[in-house]
Amino acid sequence: MFIIGDEEGSPKKEKKYILKNKNIKSISVGPEVYFASHVFVILNNYMDKNE
Repeated sequence: MFIIGDEEGSPKKEKKYILKNKNIKSISVGPEVYFASHVFVILNNYMDKNE
């Protein structure tokens, strides 16, 4: 499952869920601006490298 935020981060409700659930890993794609479709490509690349 992915919870994707924008430049302001995740909404408060999702942030609370993330912090309470120890099985969720939080990552950032960095300070650059990306199209939403590019974020999924970056996430897939990240998962492929970390298998």
